[in-house]
Amino acid sequence: MSNTIELRSSILEANEDGELFVSGTVNKTETWSGILGKKRKFREKVKKGVFSDALKEANRVDFLAEHDKNQLLSSTENDSLKLWEDDIGLKMEATIAPTSYGRDTYALIKSNLKNYMSFGFKVLEDSWDIGQDGIYERTIEKIVLREVSTVRNPAYAASMIEARGIDVAEDVAENIKIRKGKDNMSNIEKINFMDKNIEK
Repeated sequence: MSNTIELRSSILEANEDGELFVSGTVNKTETWSGILGKKRKFREKVKKGVFSDALKEANRVDFLAEHDKNQLLSSTENDSLKLWEDDIGLKMEATIAPTSYGRDTYALIKSNLKNYMSFGFKVLEDSWDIGQDGIYERTIEKIVLREVSTVRNPAYAASMIEARGIDVAEDVAENIKIRKGKDNMSNIEKINFMDKNIEK
């Protein structure tokens, strides 16, 4: 798999009791995203249990502003960031450190000016298939979770639950595991067939 860090987005909520506390659902598992990609269109979902496994292996996950390592808001290292997977997906709660940028970031979140969440991760295992509508389908099966961030503008604004910032389907055929379908045609055979038709 690629070493490229990928990003996703979701909505973040602020607390009203004066503490710099925020919470939200980072990503819903087993839920197909919208149509993604540039050259090759695809949709994807994160398999249930992927986040739980990633959190068991993670030494530290930071909560950042705009994916900027210099704007650390909280971290699992000191328990100011809580991450867990439930039946819905990856959840988070964070108490933001009261630094100048921490207070500014919290004010923007509370004002609904920066209420999206994004997370950065490295894919270790995924599988690809082709849906009945001809759109590629990616299932993410194992990841390394790097960080979660609050962001102003998700890369794909049309998808408020699962937006992303990187096109990972340039060489999609190389990443697809061969599985025979009901028509006894493998995924790669289907892709080659589709690509030939597109070229025509």
